[in-house]
Amino acid sequence: MNFKRAMVILVSLLFIPNLVFAISASELVAEINAERASRGLSVLLEDSRLDKAGENKSRALRDRGLLEHTKTAEGVPWSYVAETGYEYSSAGENLAVAVDGDFNVLEDWLQSSAHRENVLNKNYVNIGVGITKGAFGGTSAEYVVAYFATPKQSDNLHKSEISGNTDTRIEIMKRLITLLTELINQILANRV
Repeated sequence: MNFKRAMVILVSLLFIPNLVFAISASELVAEINAERASRGLSVLLEDSRLDKAGENKSRALRDRGLLEHTKTAEGVPWSYVAETGYEYSSAGENLAVAVDGDFNVLEDWLQSSAHRENVLNKNYVNIGVGITKGAFGGTSAEYVVAYFATPKQSDNLHKSEISGNTDTRIEIMKRLITLLTELINQILANRV
């Protein structure tokens, strides 16, 4: 597909009413890692157990119509992490609800000191994100949960981290290149 045709399709999609543009969990992880890298911080390695915890929590929030850290059936945010077997020495949780496709989650988190602290914490090693579609206040929405964590010493050698380490970094680099290419194209388009 040539560039002009792709642009026509993209512009056409912008005018379709009620179309919800969603971000995937992996895209959000890539954006978070791009932000961290731009500030000289190490990238976070995605951990499938933290992804599962995020998915479970985002579904629970949707089912209850809540956006709160502690008011869940289990009472504490860390129960979702504990259920997956991930043993942490420190952890953080960020929540968001993207209503009607308004998906500036990372930008919003960076505006909040507590959320920014989780995103940019130099001690965190792993990340997991869960996103669940639903409704919030009668409006189409997506519930987003991100867990940031540092594993306990005994958990540092989790097999998925070892086997996925190189693949994860390659995937992160591919996503960073894609994001940078899109940004450059937007800048060039605005100059024409």
